[in-house]
Amino acid sequence: MYKRRFKAQFNKRPVKDEKWPCDDIREGDGLDPKLESHPRRNVANRKALQLCAQVMATLNVAFNQSVDDIVRDLQVEIVIPAPDSTQLLVTVVHPGDVSANKILESLKQASGWLRSEVAKSISRKRVPQIKYRVK
Repeated sequence: MYKRRFKAQFNKRPVKDEKWPCDDIREGDGLDPKLESHPRRNVANRKALQLCAQVMATLNVAFNQSVDDIVRDLQVEIVIPAPDSTQLLVTVVHPGDVSANKILESLKQASGWLRSEVAKSISRKRVPQIKYRVK
């Protein structure tokens, strides 16, 4: 008896003339939700882009902790996989009037330390090779 009252309570419409949301036919009705396209799933090489974001954040922090004055003033503009996630191309910007050769030489001297900082922050078996470009 209790079950009948409970079912009947939810089978009734609240108001006679009011339409329920499921009464309208909309685009995509009757399709399997698994087949719908999601914007996150359409990103090519999502994991490589996540790695680039992690490396960018790590290098910005590591540059600020550097002993070298030139490296300390650097800012990471962008990190992209080049050609895949085993090698990364880091574009750096220096706000001062320092030549690109001096910046690259300072980065070459600090590359081992910077790569170890990246290795601490990412969770991968192998640390990617990092190449630098001065903008």
